Amino acid sequence: MNICGGEKNGNCTLYFKRDRTSLIKYRFGKYEKIINNKQLTAKTICETYIPKNKNIEFCKIDVEGAEKRILLGYDFENFRPNVFMLESITDKDYKSWEYILFNNSYNFAFNFRGNRFYYNSKLEGMKERFIGVKEKIILYKNEFMKRNKKKIHRNWIPFKVGEIKKWILKILILVFEKNNL
Repeated sequence: MNICGGEKNGNCTLYFKRDRTSLIKYRFGKYEKIINNKQLTAKTICETYIPKNKNIEFCKIDVEGAEKRILLGYDFENFRPNVFMLESITDKDYKSWEYILFNNSYNFAFNFRGNRFYYNSKLEGMKERFIGVKEKIILYKNEFMKRNKKKIHRNWIPFKVGEIKKWILKILILVFEKNNL
């Protein structure tokens, strides 16, 4: 899809700097390129691409600082993922949008590598699915460090995107397999 997500349908401006893109003009300092593009709300995107009454198990939002804009345009009544994962590199990032999830009956589960996990509190048993998941991920991390006797950043940041995706997948398997979701 060649569209931007936002709080309203219309047009938006994308700012590019090397391999980074943002809807926020000063997110990465000086930008190199500007593109005007079509913008749709998350509600419109869901209505267009997700069949009615389809259960959404997992929704990842990673939009380089525009998370609040996406959440403001989201339809929490008709499209309720069991789990949301939103990227938030700094405390300032998530503090600007987290209240939207709380106001729509989502609870914070935990943070892993700048990705914050929230579960749908209206679903019975969701809180229990997250019990012990972070601890298991820490065990996986320790095993990974033993197997890969290379120098790893003090906060344990795998340097390859593929490795990060593997760890997030392990989290999801732990959460969704726990009670055969």
